[in-house]
Amino acid sequence: MLRTAHLACGLGSVSFLTLHPLPLALGALIAVLPDFDRNISHRAWFSHSPFVAILLSLAVFYLFSSVIIAMALFIGFMSHILLDATTHAGVPLLFPFSKKRYGLKCIASDGNFANAFLIIVGLLMLSFNFWVPIQVY
Repeated sequence: MLRTAHLACGLGSVSFLTLHPLPLALGALIAVLPDFDRNISHRAWFSHSPFVAILLSLAVFYLFSSVIIAMALFIGFMSHILLDATTHAGVPLLFPFSKKRYGLKCIASDGNFANAFLIIVGLLMLSFNFWVPIQVY
């Protein structure tokens, strides 16, 4: 997926939790972070593992005592993993216990239609939450 698709869907997903600017921005930014390994060995290790999302969220909660920030980071990270799980490459969902890649494997990650669709979906989620606020925080 393109960074903009991850960013839009991370933003839209976190907006169900809160519309407060800080957790919203952090959750959206963390939705792009797992692709830092793009030039190394993309999706071959911890960057696309729910285990890492849990550890990161717990660490942030422990350091900053903020449930809302920790949840925003978890939601943003997991939105990235779930989007990538739909691509042909899949993701190592059980890393570090297994390197096997899982997923629906039905979308080309560089497909223009899929990325445009996901950007629209992310922005629609965000828009929906501005009009019909159902946030936890």
